[in-house]
Order: sequence, then C-alpha cells, then structure tokens
Amino acid sequence: MGIMVTESERLAKMQKLYETTKAEQSDVQQTAYETAVSEKDVEAAAETARKIRDKMLAESDKEVVLDRLGLQVPAGKTFTVWLDFLTTLGQALNGEWTRYREALRDIPEQDGFPFEIKWPVKPSKTLVLEPVEPEPTPDPVDPPVAPPVDPPIDPPVDPVE
Repeated sequence: MGIMVTESERLAKMQKLYETTKAEQSDVQQTAYETAVSEKDVEAAAETARKIRDKMLAESDKEVVLDRLGLQVPAGKTFTVWLDFLTTLGQALNGEWTRYREALRDIPEQDGFPFEIKWPVKPSKTLVLEPVEPEPTPDPVDPPVAPPVDPPIDPPVDPVE
C-alpha cells in the first residue's frame, strides 16, 4: 500500500523545491559572473551581468505595479479632484523603487562594464504611498451673479367700451 500525500503537502513540497532551485540559480549566476570576470571573458561577463540585472528587475516589478498601489481614479472633472491622485501617482513614478530600477537598467552604461559593476542597493521597504491632502480651494470673494433679466412687458390693455 502506497503512502497517501494530500494536495496541500504536494504543493508545499513543490514550493520548497521551487524556492531551493531559485536560490541556487542566483548562486550559479553569481559564480558564473565571477568566473567570467576572473577569466576576462567580456561576452560571458556581460551576458551574465545582464541576466542578474534582469532577474533583479523582475523581482522588483511587484513593487511598482500601478494596480498594486491602490490608486482610485477620481470621478470628478476638476483639477482639485484630480490633485490627490496625480500627487500620489507622482510619488510612485519618482520614488526609491523607480530610481533603483533605473539604476539597474543603466548598468550596461557604467564605466568598466562588465568587469566592474556598481550594483544599486535594493530599497529596504515596500513602496507605501502617503495620501497627500490637497490645499483647500479658496472661496470666491463674490459669488457669480446671474445676468439681470428684463421684466416682462405687459401687453396693452383694450379700453373698455
């Protein structure tokens, strides 16, 4: 009689195997890069550096995906309504994770590439957007006034005969 394995146990084993393989892959890539550098193999070093960089970019994707940020598109049409949304979006597009990812993409442009690479430091925290309170809109000094309306003209009255 065989040993029965539940679906959750099978999935847990698969997850552990995946995580082990993933960790080993990073180690293999790092070792391959170091070997290429020590052997002064420009093509292998550049190719491996790009693979490491691409993996780092892929791992950081989840930090900058806009749907993960919880942004809700405002329904209004005025600038004031959109100001909070645009400010929050600006934080996401100019934050630490964006600068980190830009530095990763710029690695091949570094002086000394592929033998001397200055790897960017991964931001230490997950992107958290702080809601920004829009500045209050000042009340208008004078409310708009409707244009004057001429009073209706009464039709002429027929004289009584």
